[in-house]
Amino acid sequence: MRPELKAIRLYLIASSDPFSADPLGRVMEAVENGVGMVQLREKSLSSRRYYQLALELKRKLSVKNIPLIINDRVDIALAVDAHGVHLGPGDLPVRIARTLLGPEKIIGFSASNLKDALTGFREGADYIGAGALFPTETKKDVLPLSLDVFEEIARSTPLPVVAIGGITPGKASLLFSRGAAGLAVSSAILKARSVPAAVKLFLEQIED
Repeated sequence: MRPELKAIRLYLIASSDPFSADPLGRVMEAVENGVGMVQLREKSLSSRRYYQLALELKRKLSVKNIPLIINDRVDIALAVDAHGVHLGPGDLPVRIARTLLGPEKIIGFSASNLKDALTGFREGADYIGAGALFPTETKKDVLPLSLDVFEEIARSTPLPVVAIGGITPGKASLLFSRGAAGLAVSSAILKARSVPAAVKLFLEQIED
């Protein structure tokens, strides 16, 4: 595993609150309490606003030495010199993204089945995000991936596999026992009453 990918043990999937005076405040609160990597995922912003937010977040995370991954948008990742990009089967192919980004950047690939996971591996991804494993607010129209398929993905590729979709602290030990290298979390941290308390709960399970 690439050294920086150890940060995926607790990997925050973040999106801004456009109605907040500090749209990245809770993201940074999570980072300050132990999140190891952040992916910025914005589906409804203009390209300009996405770029501005990504640039602001990159500056903030750089102070903490936390990697920033951009969801979907290779152009945004390039524009802000992010640590990498996370792609899905419908996005730019991993091999093309690798040509554009270079060998040093991190490329993640989403998989909801073994075939997609192996495609990501063959094309040169650095990690697989497998899910959604449980019902999730961020992808309400996605059928959950079974734990058996998740474990098959983890066994069938040498890449680290990150569990994503409806992840809560109580599910952590089960997912690690099934081969997870890390947990990708969004709502359970960013929508928690207390972000520090939520991160602490995850870290307690991960460290066990």
